[in-house]
Amino acid sequence: MCPLRALRREEEQVTDAQWATLVKMVSWLAARYQVKPADVQGHKDYAQTQCPGKQLEALLPKLRTSLPAAK
Repeated sequence: MCPLRALRREEEQVTDAQWATLVKMVSWLAARYQVKPADVQGHKDYAQTQCPGKQLEALLPKLRTSLPAAK
């Protein structure tokens, strides 16, 4: 799943609205499926792909610490 499809272009930045939505969605999914923040991974961790792009890939550590269970 690529919730920020527009970011597949390498030059695009994550907007505040996209970030807030991503954190909310991943928080819900992590709680629903009992996934620890440290276990949240990107597509590139499992397959050769351009998704989620360099911008979002670089934000994965911040995403993990933004999840409720990490606080």
